[in-house]
Amino acid sequence: MSFTLLAPDRNSLDQFAATLKEQGLNANLERISSNEQGQFSGQIIVNIADNSASESLATQATAGNFTDS
Repeated sequence: MSFTLLAPDRNSLDQFAATLKEQGLNANLERISSNEQGQFSGQIIVNIADNSASESLATQATAGNFTDS
């Protein structure tokens, strides 16, 4: 998913992207530009693929490789 965010300054764009990451989303800020009024826009790209199935498989695979010394 991607969307364009308008902000009064660049720091606001960075903070928004960081907040999404803190919430556990895979979000990237790209295509940043400014206009004549000093406002900034940036494209936020969020990977919304469901990783729970692959994480579950990875856990099962590593659990099967356990050896007792």
